[in-house]
Amino acid sequence: MSLSWRARLALTVGCWLATVALMAMMDLSPQPVLLAGIAAVFASALCLILDLSDIATPAAWGGSYEAEDVRGGTDTRLRTVHRDLLTGPTLDQALALHRLLVDLTDERLSAAHGIDRRNAPARAADVMGPELTRFVTTPPSMRELRDPQFLSTTVSRIESIRNEPS
Repeated sequence: MSLSWRARLALTVGCWLATVALMAMMDLSPQPVLLAGIAAVFASALCLILDLSDIATPAAWGGSYEAEDVRGGTDTRLRTVHRDLLTGPTLDQALALHRLLVDLTDERLSAAHGIDRRNAPARAADVMGPELTRFVTTPPSMRELRDPQFLSTTVSRIESIRNEPS
């Protein structure tokens, strides 16, 4: 229940008078006009807060966030290629895509197994398997690089290089 404006004004004036009287009794040289201004500002802020709290509704912080499906690893470049395959854009730069996939394969080999493909091709081939080794060493045809099924299989093979030492 909220007090009427008259009751609020009377309460503010009463507090102001009590403060001025108490300060005068203690010989603190009160400044009544300054204290009245402070009391008015404080009372106004308090009244505003009390009045608004009666009509305020609780905030609803629920969101509609849906987590992204991260099926095959955390490398954002692989997810980008995978998403591009699903949405079906044309791949004009097929050789650049091959180079990107080879770089991703090299990084995955290095991070997961500590293998540098150029220095230890036999160890790298054992980890990659024959299909991925063929993809890395011999660039596929332009037709294959534009084939979503071929690229999807290749990306899955790159993702299958696990973080377990061989």
